[in-house]
Amino acid sequence: MLHGAIAISYAVSPEAALTRLETMRPPTWLAASHLWLATYADFHRRLGHRQEATAFYEKAIALAPPFERAVLERRLRTQ
Repeated sequence: MLHGAIAISYAVSPEAALTRLETMRPPTWLAASHLWLATYADFHRRLGHRQEATAFYEKAIALAPPFERAVLERRLRTQ
């Protein structure tokens, strides 16, 4: 599910991937995870939507384990 959207983001476009994610109903564990939020953040970052990307990165960072949090914080700073 999430991997498929990521593949679409590279094969087609981040916009197509966002559309795909918005039409899906992820399992509860995934919808509330940092992975889901970080993926949204990355798509928005790649589309130049800084405000949306920042909001999703901040939510993902709050939920992420320490190592992944550091990666997401770096992404947030360099967007």
